[in-house]
This record gives sequence, C-alpha cells and structure tokens, in this order.
Amino acid sequence: MFKLKKYSKNLFFIFLFLLSFSLSVFNYFLLENSKKDLEVVSLLNEMEATIERIKFITLFNYMMLSSERNYSYELKREFIKLEETYRKVRYIANSEVDKRLEKLFEKNIDIGKQERNKIKLYEEKIINLNQLIEKIKSPLKSSMEIFIKDILNNPNVPSNAKQLVVELIYSLLQDLYSENQIKEEKLRKLQNKLEKYSYIPAIHTVLSNIKELKKSNSLKILERDIKIYLYDETLTTEIEKLKERIEGEQNFKNFIFSIISIVIIILYILTVMSLYVAYLGTQRKVKEFMKIKKELENIVERDELTDLGNRLAFIKDKNQLREPTLILLNIDNFKQVNESYGTEIGDFLLKNLAKTIKNFLSTEALNGKVYRLGADDFGVLLDDYKDKIKEITEKLIKYIENRPFKYGDLYIPISVSAGIALNRPLFEKADMALRYVKESRQKYAVYTEDMNIQDKIVNRINVIKTIKRALQEDGIFLVYQPIENLKTNKIEKFEVLVRIIDEKGRVLYPGEFLDVAKGAKLYGEITKKVLEKTFNTLEEYDVELSVNLSVEDVVDENIRFLIRKYIKNPLLAKKLTFEILEDMAIEEYKEEFKEFIDEMRIFGVKIAIDDFGSGYSNFAHILNLKPDFIKIDGSLIKEIDVKEKNRLISETIVSFCKKLGIKTVAEFVWNKDVYETVKKIGFDYAQGFYISKPLTKLPVEKRKKEEI
Repeated sequence: MFKLKKYSKNLFFIFLFLLSFSLSVFNYFLLENSKKDLEVVSLLNEMEATIERIKFITLFNYMMLSSERNYSYELKREFIKLEETYRKVRYIANSEVDKRLEKLFEKNIDIGKQERNKIKLYEEKIINLNQLIEKIKSPLKSSMEIFIKDILNNPNVPSNAKQLVVELIYSLLQDLYSENQIKEEKLRKLQNKLEKYSYIPAIHTVLSNIKELKKSNSLKILERDIKIYLYDETLTTEIEKLKERIEGEQNFKNFIFSIISIVIIILYILTVMSLYVAYLGTQRKVKEFMKIKKELENIVERDELTDLGNRLAFIKDKNQLREPTLILLNIDNFKQVNESYGTEIGDFLLKNLAKTIKNFLSTEALNGKVYRLGADDFGVLLDDYKDKIKEITEKLIKYIENRPFKYGDLYIPISVSAGIALNRPLFEKADMALRYVKESRQKYAVYTEDMNIQDKIVNRINVIKTIKRALQEDGIFLVYQPIENLKTNKIEKFEVLVRIIDEKGRVLYPGEFLDVAKGAKLYGEITKKVLEKTFNTLEEYDVELSVNLSVEDVVDENIRFLIRKYIKNPLLAKKLTFEILEDMAIEEYKEEFKEFIDEMRIFGVKIAIDDFGSGYSNFAHILNLKPDFIKIDGSLIKEIDVKEKNRLISETIVSFCKKLGIKTVAEFVWNKDVYETVKKIGFDYAQGFYISKPLTKLPVEKRKKEEI
C-alpha cells in the first residue's frame, strides 16, 4: 500500500503523458490522411481543368485557325496529362477512388491501341471537315491577321480604342465558337459600336467574313463532328460527386481533428500543471535534501566539542583563499593536564581556548577562521596577512597565556606554541615549523626551507628504524660515568648511561634518540632493556649504580613490575639508586610518585633528584620526597668558577641539603677549576669528564659466585 501510494503520482503522470502522446500520434495520422484527401481534391480539380482545356482546344483552337497537326498533338498531350493525374489520384487515395469513376477513366483516357485508332479516325474526319470549311475559314483567317496588324500598327487609333475594338471583335468570335451561332441583335449592336472606327478597313472585312461564316452550314457540321472525341459529361459529374464525398469526409475528419486537438491541449495543460505541482513538490524535497546535506556537512566538517571547523573544513576553506597563511597552535603539555585534572577539565580547556582564539580575531578585526586540527592543535587560517603574521602570532600567544582559565575554584594557566606557514602546503609546513619550535624550545617560528625539517623527519624515521633494530638485535648497551666522593677522592659509584649502535656501527647518544623514542612509543621498551642490563651488571659486579628514570617510567605499571622483580634481592637493591628528573610531571603525579619512592625505600633502593636547578625546581618537593641525593644541573656547574650567580645558587642548595641530611652531586665537572670550586663549596660527589669519561667496562672485579 505504501509503495502504491508512493508511486501513484508518477503513474498518473505517465498515464497522462501516454494518453496525450497516443492522441497526438492519432491526430498526426488523421492530419496526414486529410492532407491526402486535400491532395486528391486538388488533383480532381486539375482533372476537371484538363477536361475543360480539351473542350476548349476542340471548340476554340480550330476556330482560331490552328493547324490540324498541332491540334492533334496538343489534344494527345492533354489526354496524357489527364491520365497521369488520374494515376496520382489512385496512388494517393490507395485505390479507393469510386469504381464508376475508374471505369470512366478507363473508357475515356486509356491511350491504348483502340483509342489511338479513334484519334487517327478523328484526325481524318477533322481533315475532311477542314476541307469543307476551308473556303469560309481562309478569308476569316486572312481578315483577322490584317485586322490585328491594322489595329496595332495604325497610329490614328488611340490606345484605349485599340483595346475596345479588339474586345468587341473577340466577344463576337467567342459567341461564334462557344454557341455555334451569332445573334443578329448582338451583331447589329456591334456594328453600331464600331461605326466610329469605320476609318479602319480591317473591321469591315472581319465583319463581312463573320457574316459569311454564319450563313454557311459549316458550324453545324463542325458542331456535329466535334463530339467524336469529347468526354462523356458523366465523367465530370462523377468527379464532382467524388469531390463532394471527399470534402464531406474531410469536414468530418476536421471535426474529429478539432475535438482531439482540444482534448490533447487539455491533457497537455493537465500534464504541465501536474508536472508543475510535482516540480513544487520536488523543490520542497530538494530544499529538504539541501538542508539535510548542509546538516550532514556540518556534522562531517565540524568538531563536536569546540564547534569549530575540523580538518575537512580547513582543507575546503584554504583552497578558496588567494594567499592563505596558517598559524598552527599547540597546547604545551596538554596530555599531562588531561591526566592530572581529568578529561572533563581538559574538554573545558579546549572549548574555552576555541572561544578565546575567536575572540582574539574579533578584537583585532582579522579576516580569518579557527579550526581544531588535532587533539590539542588549533589552526588560525588568515588571508593575505603575510607581512603582519609574526606580530599577530605574538599577540595571540600573549592573549591566550595572559588569560588563565577558571574551572570552579581552579585556575589553569596554559602555554601554547605556534608554527607558521606562509604558503602551500599550509598544514604540512606549519606542522614542521611547530616541531621545530618544540625542539628548539621557542614560542613560535615561521617555516623556512633552511630549517631542514624535512631532513629531520627523514632522520627521525631512520632513528626509529635503528631503535627497533637495536631492541630486536640487542643493539642497546650501557656505559658507566664514574662518580667521585669528594671527601675520599675515590670512585664510589657509577651512573648508567644508555647508548645505541646503528647499522653502520655509529654510536647514538641519548640526545639523538630518546625524544624520538618517546614520540614513537618506544621509550618504555628502552627503559626495560636498560633496567635488565643494569640488574644483570649488579648481579655480576659488586658496584653501586644509579639509573635514570623519568616520571613516565615511574607511572608505567609494566616497568614497576620489572623493578619489583629484581629488587626483591637485597644485594641488588642496596646497590641501586634511581635518578628521577625533576619537572612539572612530579607535581602532576605526586601521589603515584610518592608511593613509588616509599616502596623503593622499603627495599633499600636510594632516590636521587636529577638536574635540580635546571628550570623547574621546588624546595617543597625536596622536603616532601626526602631524596637521598640531589644532583645539581650541569647548566649551573659548568660555569660555577666564573659566574658568581651560579656559585651563590649552588652554595644555597648545598647548604639547604646539608641541613636536611641530603647528599649533593655536582654534574658536568669538566675542568680543574670547576672541580676545585665544587669541592670548596662542599659538594659531596662530583662527576664529569675531568674526573672520567663514561666507561664501556667497569673497573672493578666481578662478584664471586657464592656472593650472588
């Protein structure tokens, strides 16, 4: 039922169209048939005219003194023409001509042997007849020729008189030839009219000859014999009847044609109206479709969380701009914000940052659009702002960072970095510039060819391949940085440092592969390898080792499980120190971090805070975590002998740690002056190239088997 209702309108349109088309076809054939009828009538009229011409030739041409031979040929030509016309009628009318008419034609226009003999006989009779009336015709012929020449060439006869005289004589001759007689009264009146032209001698001659012809019995003879070959009058009568019948049929067909034409017009009007109604319905559906299409496009091209355009919308819009520029913004450490505060606050931050960027464009009256191009990436697409793009980016970064986001009672300060592309491909270049910013620790950068970011990407891919190969083929190895006790001047422990050998035998240092490993999600695998090799070394050598752990390692349950597996052996645990980098992440994971440290202390593992003083340093953390060691960052130590500020900061840290019972370690001791300075300040330990470069083998004896 539903389908029938659905297609009923279409079926109605089809029915109207087929009905209109069928009637149009019928009308076409009716019209064509009517055309045939009209053509038949036209040919019948032509036949009647031909018959009249035959009569005229018979009655008039000879009276106008035509030659006998010419008369015979002319008569034959008319007969042939009549026959051809008849054949056309039969062809057009599809042999539907009345049978009586057909018989009349066969009787009268068949130019076969019998008729040819009849014409030949008639020619002989005409010749005999001509001999009888020759004496009468010759004077008339001669007088007519003289008369015409005299009238036309006589200068005394006015032009209008010439025409009048000729018409009068012609009228007299017409009576003579058509009625075979000349009425006395008409001849007398004619003579009276011609009296004033008596000065024309030819008039008298013509009149005299006409009177002579009238007196003879030639006309009676001619009138009797001329009917030898005249058509039966019934032919004309039958033709008239046929014409009347065809015309009657034609009138009926015209009536039917008119009725059908009116019906067709009505049907076409109904069809057009129906189509118009359907068109209106279709337009409504098209509008509904376009509305749905727009809604779908909005869904596909909009970011649901921020209501900004997404990557698809960005691609479409950038292609419509003449000189587009792109500022690609990234929220620094957004992952840590999400993990620290939760995804709800993270989403709140993203939505409000989107509004903040849009407000900036409105405030600065900039012609641009904002897009969310990644989890924590926002794009600002501008048109033709290349000269001011740096100024705009600086203002935008300050505008964002000077507006801390408030969620309830919580204020969340954020920082952003930006990569800028001035030409196509926009996103790719802006992304490369953003990577450069992250690596160089700048706030923003404009993409330039000399950044060699593409080369870095290729190098990054190669490094990832090298890391994967090293993990599979045991290409990761350890070196050991000696740590000297400044009180005893003896090497008491070693810091474990990781190295990788690539396929060419070249040694890669941590700065070349650790960041890449983090981005490629391989950092944890490297940490596992380092820990396994470290514990193997502790089992093999009676030596104290310190190993670097990041906050990511501390919160990684797989790594914590591996550590627990080995530190159950007290011989290994008491010889192990974990160096943990102090940064923002400690604050964000302080509960997990404190739990880890407390667990390690239970097993006798020592804790060191690494790179203290490098940027994110908090004495409150020291009080809270109570580490065993604090390692002062090399940026303070390497110039401690020449920079008073570095020395004062180091003295403060050392003094603070002594009061808390925390040992201090000076890193990056690279020459004698630095060594003497840190020793004088009161550092407990020191390490660096002045003391020793990292060693590939430990300078200690292996444990005895019974000690393991």
